[in-house]
Amino acid sequence: MRWAKRLRRLADTSTFRHAAIVAWAILLIALGAMLLSSYLIDKLIREHVRDIVSTNLHNQSPLLGQHGHLPLLTSLLANTRQEGDGIHSLLLAPDGEVLFGAAYLKQLQSCWQRCPPSEVDAALVDRAGEAHHFQGMQLSLPDQSYYLVVYDILPMQTRVKVLPLVIGSGLFLLLITSLGLGLYASMLSMRRVDDIRQTLRGYIGGNRRLRLPEAAHGDEFDLLAADINRMLDQLNHLMDELKDVSSHMAHELRTPLTRLHQQLENVAEHARFGPTADAIHRALEEAERIQRMFKAILRIGEVESARCAHAFAWFGADKLLQELADYYQPLAECSQVTLEISVQPASQLYGDQALLFQAMANLLENAFKYGKPAGQIQLFAHITQQEAQLGVADEGSGIPPHLRSDATRRFRRLGSREDAPGHGLGLALVSAIARLHGGELQLRDRKPSGLLACIVLPQVPGSA
Repeated sequence: MRWAKRLRRLADTSTFRHAAIVAWAILLIALGAMLLSSYLIDKLIREHVRDIVSTNLHNQSPLLGQHGHLPLLTSLLANTRQEGDGIHSLLLAPDGEVLFGAAYLKQLQSCWQRCPPSEVDAALVDRAGEAHHFQGMQLSLPDQSYYLVVYDILPMQTRVKVLPLVIGSGLFLLLITSLGLGLYASMLSMRRVDDIRQTLRGYIGGNRRLRLPEAAHGDEFDLLAADINRMLDQLNHLMDELKDVSSHMAHELRTPLTRLHQQLENVAEHARFGPTADAIHRALEEAERIQRMFKAILRIGEVESARCAHAFAWFGADKLLQELADYYQPLAECSQVTLEISVQPASQLYGDQALLFQAMANLLENAFKYGKPAGQIQLFAHITQQEAQLGVADEGSGIPPHLRSDATRRFRRLGSREDAPGHGLGLALVSAIARLHGGELQLRDRKPSGLLACIVLPQVPGSA
């Protein structure tokens, strides 16, 4: 099955498709060459036999013009050796009696007395059961006797019939060779493409030092590798600049925001009642909201650039979901929401447990916000040999399919409850964590109603 999958993968490459097109063109040329060669060889044989018969009749023309068939019969009897060279003659008396030749040749007779010269081309079987294909001429002599001269072309056709087969076999071997070379070239190309894909996946996974091997005077893949390496260097440069800007923003804005929050708290302690106190408390809440949003933006940037602390390891998926359910159980009881866990015991996940816990927490908080009041929320983990699915399912109104691509963008709030707290950054952070693990966030419909938010992660060998 593994080799069959690899062959299917090679057959899908453009290199093999081009080789297959060339091979099919060769096959069509081979078939055309076989048919054309067969036609030309048969035509050449018939023209050659026609010349032999015409030469024979020309040599005997003085005898054919005499009144009476005796001179011709005498000449035929004197040259019986010609009958063994493929030429067959038949001489009939005016009453139809066979004067010379084999009697079975009378089957070729298509006219009788006053028969003008005409061609004969027919196949027949002699008394011994041997097949023949005769081509020649028939005519009537002045005394109304019948004369036939034919040549058996079947032995010659049989001998030259092998020529088209030899031509076709050679072209067929060329076809097989071209397909084999196409598979080999496809295998080399796919190996280079796999190297490129593996390097890019590793870079996306956070290894910013990965580069593609390249030669100074290489092929088109080396040119592509050089361009990709330059692009990765430029990305590293831009990410470093972004890191510096983010660090500068964090240093410059975090301290003023903290001071503002502290001053508002101090003012709030002295103004506990009245409109001024209410305004100060609202300002204090807004300052806290700005701080949380600022931290969320920085966190997303850290995850997307793989600058956050992360350590991939094996851990239990059931333990992760149980800790998540225990942590949010008080909120579920206050909201009259039932939390359910669907996971196989001893299921193992490979990734950063803290980041995946944070991602699942964001999905669960969205389920509390936009799910059905007093409904049911399910935490699930389904793990196979190919992938692991980790997510949350609620019974809310869900997200329309045409809006799901925008749901993971920053500051996009697509829920039906606009009064729910948040900044529209939760799903963006979940999507960034999923991409850091080499996976993706998928938003699906839940039957009969609701949203199923699923983090799909690739499984590494040994996970099952």
